[in-house]
Amino acid sequence: MHNSFWPEGKSAAISITFDDARPSQIDVAVPILDRHGVFGTFYVSPAGVEERLAGWRAAVARGHEIANHTFSHPCSGNSAGRAATPSKTTRPPGSNPT
Repeated sequence: MHNSFWPEGKSAAISITFDDARPSQIDVAVPILDRHGVFGTFYVSPAGVEERLAGWRAAVARGHEIANHTFSHPCSGNSAGRAATPSKTTRPPGSNPT
């Protein structure tokens, strides 16, 4: 298929990233990505990896990436019981940078 939308024959890419090394990422996300032949990048902290080390090693062996997560960062408020914290380095989608 010829894609004339992107100049010079370039193609688009999407990076799929996950945060915090939650157990559901090994149990649910990785199998879904594997089933569709898609790779993810998982930003993990040592504690989250240690709890499911065999699963994370298997994910890496299948082509997924793990990357270092910061020890702490402003919370986006996307989890129940967590409050949003404004940050000078992030902005809501669709807003204008200042």
